[in-house]
Amino acid sequence: MVEPERSLERYARAGADHLLVQAEPGSTVHLHRVLSRVRECGCRPGVVIDPATPVLWIDPVLHLVDIVLVMTVNPGFGGQDLLPETLPKIAALRARSESFRSKSLPHSRRPGSRSAFWSTCAVQG
Repeated sequence: MVEPERSLERYARAGADHLLVQAEPGSTVHLHRVLSRVRECGCRPGVVIDPATPVLWIDPVLHLVDIVLVMTVNPGFGGQDLLPETLPKIAALRARSESFRSKSLPHSRRPGSRSAFWSTCAVQG
């Protein structure tokens, strides 16, 4: 979604308890402001980064988020294999903050993707 700030209140009123926004400037122009508004709406803010986005892009806002989603496949279509180059990003985030917990599995058809994912994450489940 481009310019998520236009819809935050609507999602909060509909009952969302978490709102995650893309970190990339093409989607969210003022990331700091949008994450702050998510919390003002009574929701838990989160940030999403695409496979090609460096973790350093979100360092300035890590203190504002409760959730970080590292996409392990490119957005837009299903049935993709996990991109192994995304695993070091997850490990880097885990090293930065013990408050992050990995709660989802990659949706990959390649055997071993899930075990590679979990071996990178410090907490399973």
